[in-house]
Amino acid sequence: MKRNNNRKAPFAFPAVMLALVLALSLAGCSSSGGSKEEQSETAAASSAVSEAVSESKEAEAVSEASSADETITIVDLAGRTVTFDHPVTKFIDQGSGSGGAFFTAAAILGDDLCDYLVGWDNGIVKWRTDFYNHFVVEMPELANVSMVGGITGDDFDLEAVLVSGAECMFMPQGTFKSVEDTVAKKLEEAGIQIVVLNFQAQTYETHMQCIDIIGKVLGREEKAQEIMDFYTEAVKGIYDKVDDLLAANDGVRPVVYGEYGKNDDGPLVSYATSWTNQVQWGGIIWSLGGTSLAGDTGADGNNPKVDPEYVLSSDPDMIFISAVSPSSPEESVSVGGSIYVGFDVTPEAIEANRQLYLQRPGWSELKAVKEGRVYVLPHPIHREVFDASSIQAMAKLLWPDEFGDLEPVKTFEAFWDKFMPFTLTGTWYCEN
Repeated sequence: MKRNNNRKAPFAFPAVMLALVLALSLAGCSSSGGSKEEQSETAAASSAVSEAVSESKEAEAVSEASSADETITIVDLAGRTVTFDHPVTKFIDQGSGSGGAFFTAAAILGDDLCDYLVGWDNGIVKWRTDFYNHFVVEMPELANVSMVGGITGDDFDLEAVLVSGAECMFMPQGTFKSVEDTVAKKLEEAGIQIVVLNFQAQTYETHMQCIDIIGKVLGREEKAQEIMDFYTEAVKGIYDKVDDLLAANDGVRPVVYGEYGKNDDGPLVSYATSWTNQVQWGGIIWSLGGTSLAGDTGADGNNPKVDPEYVLSSDPDMIFISAVSPSSPEESVSVGGSIYVGFDVTPEAIEANRQLYLQRPGWSELKAVKEGRVYVLPHPIHREVFDASSIQAMAKLLWPDEFGDLEPVKTFEAFWDKFMPFTLTGTWYCEN
């Protein structure tokens, strides 16, 4: 329900006027030397004025208190204090396909999502195509949400944003840094407040902050708390054990080689990028007691390609391929290039593509291959509100003896059943 934040307490002001009119009328029909009955009537009228004024002040105080209750102040992930006069009813999302507010807002708002979302970038169409294609079938209104483009790109439509009626724009922290002194200022001057998120940090604490902020801004704190409780229940026991696991392992971290599953040339021709311990899957691995083969930030940045010879000489304890979203049902079952997970993907297609990686030169001699520790994980299921399942999956792969009872597939399905306004189908996690 949308709230009218400007409405005052009903009838308080008319009551004062009525009492004043009555008092003046009585006073005009009497004099200071009138009868006791007249003096009594005048006193009663005066008392009525005082009571009415008192009631008006009380009602005004209640109204002001209610208005104050509607005021929302948050500190976003850039450390900025942002205040709204009332819960936001119209917002625009940046980073819709990767770490923006869209999936969290969908979980919080449910079927009301399209009443609030008035614009987004093209991230969900570009990077999470199968999500978008399935979502618009179940929620056709999504197709009418304005594609305003990415705020850092040439396709950004500032005019469309300004006429959208949006009160707020959510965006990832990295995006905000690029536009803080340019477009962001123009938007805020036009009355569209920026709220910065950072799901990309890949920590439990920042995830909770982001979910909490989106819930408060949209006036749905209780639902946001339910989501935070679900997430916490899914991961709290994992993080609690990591230090003990490392101590028992003499501080030695399992070495993991991860690779992005988008490879147009095919895995036998080239290697795709990986992740250092600072970002994305690398950050998850580090937080769970492992270390990425790509190590820490170097000359190639946070997403380097690891030399094939270095993979062979390092002989990592575990290997995983981060499968991507297909752009069509036909692509979702294709074999020979990229590796996919999603709504239309079959376990057979995933396994066929995984087998191609095992045929890379020299991989048959790797202990991860010999021990059957080459896995597929879903790239779309990290940096989002529902990635507790990926935390569970990675913990289980890193420490199979300690976390063998975790069920990431059930966790993922339970989240969608409980919170998401869309149906979940297809294949997302495969246990080899």
